[in-house]
Amino acid sequence: MSPTNEAFEALNLDTELLGSLSIVNCPALMVPSVIQSFPQLQSVQIFNTALYSWGSDAALTQEFHPRLKSIVLISVKMAAFPEGLMGVLPYSLMNLQFFATMLPSLPSDLGAKWGGADRPLIGRVGFEYGILSPATVPPETFQLPVKSLSLAGNFFLFQIPTLAAVTNTFLPQLTLDGAPLMALPPIIDPTFKIGDLSLEGTKVSTLPDWTESQVLSPMHLYGSAFCLTSTDVQKTEANGICDTSRWGTTLPKSPIERMEEVYGKASA
Repeated sequence: MSPTNEAFEALNLDTELLGSLSIVNCPALMVPSVIQSFPQLQSVQIFNTALYSWGSDAALTQEFHPRLKSIVLISVKMAAFPEGLMGVLPYSLMNLQFFATMLPSLPSDLGAKWGGADRPLIGRVGFEYGILSPATVPPETFQLPVKSLSLAGNFFLFQIPTLAAVTNTFLPQLTLDGAPLMALPPIIDPTFKIGDLSLEGTKVSTLPDWTESQVLSPMHLYGSAFCLTSTDVQKTEANGICDTSRWGTTLPKSPIERMEEVYGKASA
């Protein structure tokens, strides 16, 4: 059963005290508009849920949630990008994560709706281990107002042709780890630069020339096809790191594992 405005009101929650909201194991979630009554929210988590509707009347925005730092959707089914996350996101936001969701595509105007170039950069935005494909990641994705963008692990992301269409952009960090990425575009616009590029565990076997001049720090290549098939000389000459993972020797727990530690294993 989806939480309603009446259900929230029956809980008699102090609107000036509620700092964290988790919605778990909901088979047909309709996000209620009362969520805009909690200006002190710092964290919103949705886990193992089917998202039926999330309208603009329940949007998480700078106007209603000026202290919100983290929005996380994990193992969530959805038919489209939630309208409730297409307003001017809180300026305080540090993390927006879609992990193992059924998000089918990314809107091309998402950055503008979030507040555009005039807003503070969001610390990290991840659309990870989902079903995004080359046709559903528009060029504007790489111009989102973020410090770090992750498309890691998307099962159908075997290439990113739209990367070649990005202009006049500096993206501080781009993570593509674990995607079945076969190759990078042979050429990208000279006005597009990436501060930190991670390709760990991908199937990329050759590195285009632009990775030497337009990626500003050594790339993370551990476990990639390039590292597994290149000679020692090629590895040395590349603008990248093959010997060690950016994670060190211990991989972090996945978001699903962390949520299951709190709420128990999700039902199949």
